[in-house]
Amino acid sequence: MKPFNFIFLSVIILLPLFSISQQFDIVFQQCYGGSEGDSGADIVLIPDSTFMVLSITYSDDGDISYSHGEHDIWVTKTDWQGILLWENTYGGSDTESPQQIENDPTGGHFLLSYTQSNDGDVSGNHGGIDYWVTKIDDLGNLIWQKCLGSSVNDYA
Repeated sequence: MKPFNFIFLSVIILLPLFSISQQFDIVFQQCYGGSEGDSGADIVLIPDSTFMVLSITYSDDGDISYSHGEHDIWVTKTDWQGILLWENTYGGSDTESPQQIENDPTGGHFLLSYTQSNDGDVSGNHGGIDYWVTKIDDLGNLIWQKCLGSSVNDYA
C-alpha cells in the first residue's frame, strides 16, 4: 500500500475517535421576542459578565417595546443567567438589517447594520440601502449614527 493511502486510511479510521463530542452543560436558555419573526444576528460578552444580543425584529409586541416600521434593529441585554435587563429598538420606517455588534474599548457598543430608512433614528441615507453604523451606551441609549454609502445599494 502506498504511504499516502495508508495515512489517508488511518485518518479515516481514527477520526471518529477524536471527534467524540464533549458534553456541555446548559447554563441558561431563554426565548425573547414577539409574535412575529425575530432573529438573532450576533452576541457579545460585556466585561461586566452580561451579554448583548443584536437581532432583527418584525414584531411590535411581547418583549419588543417599540416598532419604528417594517424591520428594526433590536438589542437586548441580559445578565449571565439570561434575565432580560433591558431592550431597545433602532431604525426608521423602512427596513433595517443587523450584521454585527462590537464593544468599544472606550465604552459603549457599535451596531453595524444596513438601512433603507431616512427617518426615525436614521438620518443621512444616501439612497437605496446604506451601511449604518450606530453607537449606543451601556443602557442602550443611541449616542450617534452614520449612514455610509451612495445613491445605489451599498454593502460592507
